[in-house]
This record gives sequence, C-alpha cells and structure tokens, in this order.
Amino acid sequence: MKLKEQKRVLEESLEAGGEGLPVDSQWNLNQLLQNLAKYLSLEEEILVDLESELSRRSSAASRGQEALVAEALMLRRELDKQRGIVASMRQALEG
Repeated sequence: MKLKEQKRVLEESLEAGGEGLPVDSQWNLNQLLQNLAKYLSLEEEILVDLESELSRRSSAASRGQEALVAEALMLRRELDKQRGIVASMRQALEG
C-alpha cells in the first residue's frame, strides 16, 4: 500500500472513532485522550488560580492606591499648613 493510501485509511479510521485500527493503536489513542483530558483539567485549574491571583493583586493594588492618595492629601495639608506658618513668620519679620 502506498503512503498516501495508508494516510487516507488512517484518517478514515480516526474519523470513524478509531474503528479498524489495530488494538494497540486504539489503546494508544485512548491513552492520549486520557492524558489530554488530565492536561486540560490541570490547565483549567491553573487558569482559575491565575484568575484568583490577578483579582487578589488587583484588590491589593487598589488598596495601595487608595493609601497613596490619602497620604498625598495628608502631605498636601501639611505643606499648606507649613506655608501658612512661613507666611505668618515673614509678616512678623517684615512687620
């Protein structure tokens, strides 16, 4: 049988669910399918874990950003207070 003919027969057998393939080939295909199913299951678990981690980090970043905004406001108030003190001292010295 020529190579093209073998390829065609194999493709037809695979399309028919492996019927007509040697027993060893059917077993190998079943093993491959089981391994693929396990692999996909693990990949799905990893994706869920990554999604959870991304959500956790996003929340932490949001809280960190809120803290930075609050600190910036506090520093701004302190700066305004210090400017007021400096302006008062300048007036007192010029006064």
